[in-house]
Amino acid sequence: MEEALISVPAKPRRYAVSTMSKIRTEGASSQTEGMTKPLLAIIAFVFYIGFNVPPARADFMNGNILAGLCAADDEWESGGCVGYIVGVADAFDHLHWSSTGGIDSGKYCMPDAATRQEIVGLVIKYLNENPEKLNNLALHLVSNAFIDAFDCNVDLKYPL
Repeated sequence: MEEALISVPAKPRRYAVSTMSKIRTEGASSQTEGMTKPLLAIIAFVFYIGFNVPPARADFMNGNILAGLCAADDEWESGGCVGYIVGVADAFDHLHWSSTGGIDSGKYCMPDAATRQEIVGLVIKYLNENPEKLNNLALHLVSNAFIDAFDCNVDLKYPL
């Protein structure tokens, strides 16, 4: 039986391994460079936007706009008047309740018997009687109308 001889070189070739390592290393650095520039651009954009955005404010409506909605013949616009006033009434009454003790001893300032029509009517009256204040935020005007009309905490009144 003949023996098959397998020839093994004395020194294994490292050329292929070192070439592959070099290729991997070069590929990684070019991939890193390719990712670095867009990443830096994104970070710069986020900082630019983050530092140049004005603070958010919820001053969507002033007294002139609200008075216009309340005087409108159009059902859509007059509905905006009613919806705005009733929404502020709900929020304001809850704010009053919280400011006077909340769960323990809080009280609502609007009478339980007050109807939507009465609340809207008193705000419209307040707007009509104070035309010089209509450039102020509608939120402040409506809140102050409630404070003047009901037994509400005067500390919540907005200076106009």
